[in-house]
Amino acid sequence: MDFERRLKAIKIKLMRSEEFGLLGGVAMHGSTILTTDVPIAATNGRDCYYNPEFLCTKIGNGDLGVGFIMVHEWMHKAAMHLIVYKTLAKKMLPALTKLRTTGSIPS
Repeated sequence: MDFERRLKAIKIKLMRSEEFGLLGGVAMHGSTILTTDVPIAATNGRDCYYNPEFLCTKIGNGDLGVGFIMVHEWMHKAAMHLIVYKTLAKKMLPALTKLRTTGSIPS
């Protein structure tokens, strides 16, 4: 079985499981992209990117280890980390920059 089919099978198995079934909507939102442009895995808040070379050679526990990486990325999407981070960065960056350059927190 090629890695793309294996990844789809792992994804379906996770979505059918009792533990991770509620993340099915999050898992299906966006695309699953296999690329060597990321070191391990990444998400942009919608799509998930996985490095097949890393997942095939470096992850222990076979499909369980790959499933862990997948769920990890889904949780970033579910918690909206990228959206929250962007909002916080816009609000906090000026204050953090001033703190770093002057040593005092702006009021």
